Amino acid sequence: MKCWLGIWSLVLGLASAAHAAAPRVINVQPPSGAVTTLTNVVVTFDQPVVGVEAADLRVNGLPARRVSGSGAEFTFEFDSPPTGAIEVQFAPDSGIGAAGAPGDLLDPAAFRGTY
Repeated sequence: MKCWLGIWSLVLGLASAAHAAAPRVINVQPPSGAVTTLTNVVVTFDQPVVGVEAADLRVNGLPARRVSGSGAEFTFEFDSPPTGAIEVQFAPDSGIGAAGAPGDLLDPAAFRGTY
């Protein structure tokens, strides 16, 4: 009995060690700052993700029109916003999750770009 408990402890320990953390944004192109035109944003996550939809990224509150990519890098395309301050952020109901553990969701408030 003790042996089986030890084996289960080892298995559970390895499973939790392999469990992915929630994805994070590690790079955005172009980076925040002054731009002359903005029609797409390339987002790189720290790990492969799933559940990415165009509407996950908002530009001045409006959803992106299209998204392409896979793994950890995605390009979001949108209409060029009017001249002035541009705010880019993830939608509060974004369903982007770690590919290894889709229940580990991106914190949409963790990224905000200003152009």
